Amino acid sequence: MAVLTARQKFIQVARERGTGIYGLPKTGQTVPYADYDDGYYQTGFPKTGARFLNLGDGTVIDLASGLMWVADPSQLGEVWGSPGNPILMTWEDAIFQSHFLNFLAYYDWRLPHIKELISLVNYNLYNPTIMATYFPNTKSDWYWSSTTNAETAEYKWGVDFFEGRSFCYGKGVLLYVRPVRAGL
Repeated sequence: MAVLTARQKFIQVARERGTGIYGLPKTGQTVPYADYDDGYYQTGFPKTGARFLNLGDGTVIDLASGLMWVADPSQLGEVWGSPGNPILMTWEDAIFQSHFLNFLAYYDWRLPHIKELISLVNYNLYNPTIMATYFPNTKSDWYWSSTTNAETAEYKWGVDFFEGRSFCYGKGVLLYVRPVRAGL
């Protein structure tokens, strides 16, 4: 049997589950509590099965967005830390290290923008607010995004995986990093 590429596996799983290849799953709210809320529109595709696909090579595919994430950056070693102990980085180091990451012969890794990073937050979870089965060793702490604050370029957006909040920090502050690539 031929080995499937990450893209082929993603498309195969999406078709098996009857989900769209891109887009976000429904929230599950079916009762409208206010005019034109999510219960009214019920947008998104029906959630069937798991949202994430562990490729078994240190990466995870988000079946809702098509993004490929490094499951545990601490497993990359060197500047990324040691297994189970990720390294904190300044924003500029996070941008640089993500951009020049060569992992699994992919050279297009980058720091996620704020909406991509927030999409990993699961508000049904707490401390951390991320599915640890797919993203092991995630610290219940702040992670950098590539997004700059519109009012002050010196500040960059980050996401807290303790409670799922977002906030701006000065680019010299040390936060954790989770690289992403378009993947599919």
